[in-house]
Amino acid sequence: MVDIKNTYTTEIEALFYAYQAFTSASDQHLATLGLGRAHHRILYFVGGAPNLSVGELLQKLQISKQALSAPLRQLQAQSLVVGAVSPEDRRVKLLRLSTEGERLLDTLLGLQTDLLERTFLQFSAEDRQMWLALTQTMAGHGPKMDNS
Repeated sequence: MVDIKNTYTTEIEALFYAYQAFTSASDQHLATLGLGRAHHRILYFVGGAPNLSVGELLQKLQISKQALSAPLRQLQAQSLVVGAVSPEDRRVKLLRLSTEGERLLDTLLGLQTDLLERTFLQFSAEDRQMWLALTQTMAGHGPKMDNS
């Protein structure tokens, strides 16, 4: 059995509740459209890199083609994401957000950045940099963690 009474219980709970707070408003907005977090992640990455190939999106999301298929198809059916054949390679499908998809992503990002802005106002610039370094390191994109 896993011992949840360890040194990091407080930190784990803090991360759980922070993630819950970070996603709550956007989850509620997406639910009104019949969408969820998988759709949000697709919108985010496609919005950040117009003409992203399906293969590149799969790499960014670190999911299988099968896991991407249904939510991507739903976003396309709602005209939020559009696809076009690559002029260089007709086998490659390039994705971008429609104007409606861009508006939705702006709304979702607004909900999340509002929370971050309200939170960061309570801390120093150095605290913000520490938080950024910590989260990037946890995600594998920051300084290498010492596993000793």
